[in-house]
Amino acid sequence: MATQPARLRVSRFDGGISVVEFADRKILDEMCIQEIQEELGKVLEDQAVENLLLSFKNVEHLSSAALGMLITLKKKMEEKKAN
Repeated sequence: MATQPARLRVSRFDGGISVVEFADRKILDEMCIQEIQEELGKVLEDQAVENLLLSFKNVEHLSSAALGMLITLKKKMEEKKAN
């Protein structure tokens, strides 16, 4: 079974900062959004991550469902910081 290419490129820096760059130009379909959500979840699970910087420099189109997923991500990040 072939593995799919990662939808994100993550760079980690000192101080718990992770820069996440989206690989896809169009984030529209549900499958793509689900895969991005799973990858972002794995980044958040890393205890060393304190801050995320999301780079949309490659993204041309983003669906409202993708925006909703990002709002959920923000809430999870806030919960992580509160604990």
